[in-house]
This record gives sequence, C-alpha cells and structure tokens, in this order.
Amino acid sequence: IEPAPLAGAQTIGECEEYPWPDNDWFDYSNLRNDLRSWGDFSIMASGASVFQHATYIRGMDKLMIDMMADPGMANCILDKVFNFYYEYYRRMFEAAGDMIDVFALADDLGMQNTLLIGPELFDEYVAPRLHKMAELAHRYQIKLLLHTCGNVESLIPSIIETGVDILDPIQPESMDPLYIKKKFGSRICLRGGVSVQNVVSRGTVDEVRTETRRIVEALKPGGGYIFSPGHPVLQDDIPVENILAMYETAYRYGFY
Repeated sequence: IEPAPLAGAQTIGECEEYPWPDNDWFDYSNLRNDLRSWGDFSIMASGASVFQHATYIRGMDKLMIDMMADPGMANCILDKVFNFYYEYYRRMFEAAGDMIDVFALADDLGMQNTLLIGPELFDEYVAPRLHKMAELAHRYQIKLLLHTCGNVESLIPSIIETGVDILDPIQPESMDPLYIKKKFGSRICLRGGVSVQNVVSRGTVDEVRTETRRIVEALKPGGGYIFSPGHPVLQDDIPVENILAMYETAYRYGFY
C-alpha cells in the first residue's frame, strides 16, 4: 500500500506546495446534454468529501494528530480538499443544477461501535465545511446527502444543524433504525436500515424478505425515508437471490 503523499510533511509550506488538482482542468460544457436522457431518474452528484479524502492525503493517524497538535496543518489539508470540491461542484451546479436532485458527500465518521473523531473535533473541523456544502446545494434547490458508516448517533443533532438533508446509511449493526427514526426522523431523511452484515449476506431469502419488510414498514411512516441496505455497497459475498428478494420486498411494501 502506498503511503499517504503528505504523511511525512512537517510544515504548512509543504502542504501548500503539494500539486493539488486545479478546477480549470474540467469542462462542464456538455453536462446538460449528457443528463437529458436521465430525466426520469433521481440524479445524484457524488464523489466529494470534506474529511475522509483529507485522510487519504495526510494519513488518518497523522490528520487526527494534527487536529489536536497542529491545527494549522490540519486546516491547510482540509481546506485544500474542501476548496477544490466546493468549486468543482459549484461549477457543476451552475451548469446544470436544475437537473440534479442530490449532492452526496462521502465522509465516514464512525466505526462499528463509536466515533472516529469526537464531537468537539467534528464541530471544529467538519461541521463548518459541511454547512458550507449544504448552503451550496440549497442555493440550487439540491438536497445534501451525507454518507457516513458506523455509530454516529451522538453527531446526528450537529449533522442536522449543518443543513444535511439525508443521512446515509442507518447501519443496523451500529444504530437501531427504529430508534433513530423515532428520535430524528422528523428532522432528517434517513436512508438504509436492512442489515447487510448479518441478514442480506448470511440469511435465507425468507429472512431477507422478513427483515426488509420490517424495516420498510417501520421507517416509512411520515415520509423521510429512502430504502437502502445498511451499507449501500453490496459486495460479492452476497447471494444474488438475496439481493433480488430485498429489492422486490422493498418495492412491494415501500409505496404509500
């Protein structure tokens, strides 16, 4: 595995001198035309990050240390990543924002049973950048989706305050979907809920159908729920018949 390119950086100058991508490399002139044939679908602009991708550049351990011991370095790297993505998607939305429904950020903040960074560090480093991304999306009437795996229950109030519209996924191995729905479902749209780790990958077809129906019927009342497995990426250890059973069941019981 290649080391993070700025893992060894000692100064902010080294951060500044790193060959960061340039927004002028990208051409949006054909975007509207390319999206026209997808008008019957919900279109998502995805690929951005305000925290996770910075860990790839600095290394997760180094960035976490920076957040505590060298805020200047942490902010330099986080700002470089944020500023690129903000401008990249601003130009995209300026070109075709009226054709885009959802803007998605991928920023894992949790592990199976706890957080990667505490609420104080989230509020200092992540929340302000999330808020700016939410403002950008909402300026073009686009919903902001935040993808974060793991147990992030303690962060959900702050996530809501930043303006995030959709929380993805509700991972049942980490958080109880019914409890999260009851506590936060009137304030943020939830996505996920069906266990991939223990049901879709290991269960029988009937078990998948039963669990899918239970989750859908519990989370859809009142709206604010998008059906999805408890992790949106289905890997090759999952039987095809279980995947079909999950989506067929959701389609059957997911309508109002």
